[in-house]
Amino acid sequence: MAVKGISVKFNKAAGVNQAIKAPLGTAEDIINFRKHPTDGWLCDRGIEPWWDQSPSFNVGGEIIPNVQQALLGEKFDSLFVWTKQSANQVYILAEQGGYLYYIWGNKGSGTSTDWRRNVILLDSNRHIPRANEVGTQYVPFGNRLLIINGVDKPIWFYGDNIVRDYSFLLPTPPMEVLPIQPNYLLLPTSTDLTTGTAFPNFQTVPAGLGDRGQGDTSVFSYRMSFIMDSGSESPLSSAAFVSWTVPADNNAERRFGIFVNDIPIGPKGCVARRIYRTKNQRLGNQSSAQEGIYYFVKQINDNSSEEFIDIVSDNALTNQAQLSQSTTIDSSYHFGATWNNRIWLAGGVSHPVKIIYSETGLPEQFPVFNTFELGNGTGGAITKLYPYYNNLLIFRESSIEVVRTNGTAFSISAVSPNIGTRASDSIQLVPGLGVVFLTDDGFYSISGGLDGGSIISAEKISTPISKEVSRISTAAISRATSVYSTKEKEYWCHYPEKGSKIPTRGAVIHTLDGTWSLR
Repeated sequence: MAVKGISVKFNKAAGVNQAIKAPLGTAEDIINFRKHPTDGWLCDRGIEPWWDQSPSFNVGGEIIPNVQQALLGEKFDSLFVWTKQSANQVYILAEQGGYLYYIWGNKGSGTSTDWRRNVILLDSNRHIPRANEVGTQYVPFGNRLLIINGVDKPIWFYGDNIVRDYSFLLPTPPMEVLPIQPNYLLLPTSTDLTTGTAFPNFQTVPAGLGDRGQGDTSVFSYRMSFIMDSGSESPLSSAAFVSWTVPADNNAERRFGIFVNDIPIGPKGCVARRIYRTKNQRLGNQSSAQEGIYYFVKQINDNSSEEFIDIVSDNALTNQAQLSQSTTIDSSYHFGATWNNRIWLAGGVSHPVKIIYSETGLPEQFPVFNTFELGNGTGGAITKLYPYYNNLLIFRESSIEVVRTNGTAFSISAVSPNIGTRASDSIQLVPGLGVVFLTDDGFYSISGGLDGGSIISAEKISTPISKEVSRISTAAISRATSVYSTKEKEYWCHYPEKGSKIPTRGAVIHTLDGTWSLR
């Protein structure tokens, strides 16, 4: 029996079951129907454009060249609906022809010549995924959204057209520290001030830096970091050194302030800079136990000042900098997730089985040792990170692992050594079923794993639609996409059929009774 969208209501069919000996009351095909809680199958839904674009639509051709052509003629490479936390704002983000944008309201058939009231462009010249590539990933973290695709720079989106680069892709640049010329203070006739500075200097007040004795050599080293609006701190810069020797003249027995010049301006989103310094490393007259240890000196709470005079004595330095507190990341991480109040990144061409994770509550700060390497075993490359209650699922091409925490440390264990997925965007949490996903041989669900010793397990759920599964193009399965509708109580997955590079067919599981239909 084939049931298509030709009637309003059909009560008899329990759902699709394509087995050779299917149970009575099931159907070979049920296409474009939805399940009513009490009245069986309903055919009362249609298809319409998600955006009714008028012929006079304008995106300001000279301001943003070729955007209109891209929007009119290109397929969608990604689409994501983001509800900004605690802001009651909904953003529909789309990617077409290398452009990433969101729509500012539905203009219907009205006329608008101001592109800013139609399309808000976030990025351009973006990588367009091939048929066997997973597209852009969208990772909400509080009231911000991380956008990554493993090729272009990661994007940190705030809403309201506020966007910047995510985290730290480049090393923090060093400061310039001016040299000190103490013999400029020799009296009665001073030498010329040829380099650096001799001021400020302190003769009787126990302030300033360095040793005062004749012939004493003082050495200091400086590093700095950026503080972002997310609270995250960049990796420390390379060191800038300054040293001087007190001349053999009583008039020059002084301590000095160190002039820090050209403090680098931070990237967009930087709200402060921090300066760190060693204690006196004393060369030639005394060894230093403090060599190589940096201490916090000053936080400059702006992103514009370029000069600072350091007169903080060694005794006042108490807070050590952790050299491993942060490291740079690269743009080739393809998958991300928010879990345990951290951002987790994984996969990509450059590190297919590597995972890194941020500091707690600091989504852009990745400590050096916050990493896992899964190994290049039979599991293959990482294809998705997915939070599941108190666990983080790691999907790979042919296996699934899970990250757990005991509150102080993380551990990884296997869920399935022989089931994985390349259809990263087919993964959805479906009430009553668990985490549902598409593989080369059908749909599976993962369930269990709550506190109390429950075991996480994977189970195949697509046996009733085995004929439909055989139509899926495994070569282009990475382009599959899915969503769970809380209103209709349905999990939809759309996928390319054999011979196609884009999703052309779909399967639906109705959680009201666990039955399948097709779209």
